[in-house]
Amino acid sequence: GLSSGDMDRIENDLASFSAAMASNENLNEALVSPIVSATDKVVIAQKTAEKLGLSKLTTDFVALMAKKNRVSHAGDILDGFKSVRLESE
Repeated sequence: GLSSGDMDRIENDLASFSAAMASNENLNEALVSPIVSATDKVVIAQKTAEKLGLSKLTTDFVALMAKKNRVSHAGDILDGFKSVRLESE
């Protein structure tokens, strides 16, 4: 399983990605726009994750969110992750 350190890293990575989406209107628009293809969204999400220095696990998850058009829910996913994590401790 994942260690407490791994969980901290995932939480911090998700927070960084959510903050990037919230603070960068162009990024947010590119990742949620129906005009941008799922393939392009995946590339944009991966490049963003790389620039933010996210772990491979979180980068893969963010890419999956982009592919499934769920990136707009990044903040809610972070909140859910924190909730589940608190309940399990």
